Amino acid sequence: MFRCAWCDAAIPIGGRGRPRDYCSRSCRAKAYRARHRNRAATPQAPTGVRKFPTTAAATEVADVTTESGSQLSLDRIVRAAIAVADTEGLEALHMRALATHLGAGTMSLYRHVSGRDDLIDHMVALALGEDPQPGPPPAGWRAGLEYTARRDWALYQRHPWILRYAMVGSRMRWSHNAAADGERALTAFDGLGLSAHEQATLLLAVVAFTQGMALIHVNDVELTRRTGVTDKQWWDDARKHIPTPEFADNYPRLAHAFGDQPPLTAALQQRFDEGIESILDGIGAQLARRAECAGAATEANEA
Repeated sequence: MFRCAWCDAAIPIGGRGRPRDYCSRSCRAKAYRARHRNRAATPQAPTGVRKFPTTAAATEVADVTTESGSQLSLDRIVRAAIAVADTEGLEALHMRALATHLGAGTMSLYRHVSGRDDLIDHMVALALGEDPQPGPPPAGWRAGLEYTARRDWALYQRHPWILRYAMVGSRMRWSHNAAADGERALTAFDGLGLSAHEQATLLLAVVAFTQGMALIHVNDVELTRRTGVTDKQWWDDARKHIPTPEFADNYPRLAHAFGDQPPLTAALQQRFDEGIESILDGIGAQLARRAECAGAATEANEA
């Protein structure tokens, strides 16, 4: 069931094309006017490019007193939205429901954010900055890349919603915190003489592996929330309907690899730990071959 981005009313599913964002022309017009009131007071990024969300303090507007007597601020709105997304999923985050949760009117939220997409940008920026980078980067390419992988892995465990909606793909939701993370990750290649293409390719291998493993966790979280059935419960039931002898005869390799194994999510941390070591071993072998080729070329030139 889709819900109106303005009033949170249910929108029936039907017809062709993408689902509607608003339940009526009236709600669409109200959202349009709210967005343009904010844009009139905020310098805009080039068309098609999201501007970096700044800190809550820098974008603060006049506080609004909620029904409970507390002050409504951008920081409070964003933290409440993250709490909703963490427990109910990002699909449950709607402006009207969030306003009710905060004890404020829906329109009061639009004094701080221009809409749901803007709110999610701020959520991502805050989530990326909640674990400050410690001191100087780790020494050496291997320690640096492993740190990046484990930092991302921990982020996806804390905030499962952030992976699919904000991090996967070439058009991620950029922020100063995201840029700082990327800059620090690339310091792992300092002094190796790698081209920009080589650095991006090796970093992508680490990031893509981490995100792929995290998607298993994210999918399990979402399925458990929607169905109430855990991964272990699902597999316990599935095994009752699999004719094990016949299955093993027809698919012996698959049965050997997974037949007696616990559900994938039960040992996901161990699989991630082992997998990232394999990825880093592969990168190490590639760097060693590169250095060997470079050394041979130097000797040939000197001969």
